[in-house]
Amino acid sequence: MTVRLLAILLLCFSMAAEANWRSAIPRVTPEDMALLSTAVSEGLNDQPVGTEVAWQNDESGSYGTAKLLRLFTLGDIPCRRIRFTVTTPNKDNWQLDFDFCLNEDGLWERQPGLFNIPEVPQND
Repeated sequence: MTVRLLAILLLCFSMAAEANWRSAIPRVTPEDMALLSTAVSEGLNDQPVGTEVAWQNDESGSYGTAKLLRLFTLGDIPCRRIRFTVTTPNKDNWQLDFDFCLNEDGLWERQPGLFNIPEVPQND
């Protein structure tokens, strides 16, 4: 499940880069993505809205959170909105909300076009 979620998250970030958001999203390592994916898959499944899990990569210096913002359905398909935050060692930070819905194979799949870029507090 972790590998599948990581693949979904990587797809999300590659899609964001293709949409010219590269300057808004800091570079993260594959290890950062693996830690983020593990935090989501182990910390947010079957949890109430508002649950937040943290992750940190001591090697890269990056850290962040994933927070379950909303549970909803599209038709009869279970979905959820997750807010991802990441801060890198050079203090780049970003926050993105993505909607995921459960597909026929039981995997969480990002929904195209259903995202939000909330304001990110600036570090001093």
